[in-house]
Amino acid sequence: SMLEVVISHDRFTQLQLKEGETLVVRPKRLRVFVDVGTPAMPSTTPAREAV
Repeated sequence: SMLEVVISHDRFTQLQLKEGETLVVRPKRLRVFVDVGTPAMPSTTPAREAV
């Protein structure tokens, strides 16, 4: 699956990236924003019963 990330123009230039280039990232910090206009993907993990 793919995630969309945002980097600054300065960082884009510093890394000498090309538009559309695929990157592999390992974030030190992660903030997640949900687009309420897009339905969430169904979970593939079965729910656990409460004990």
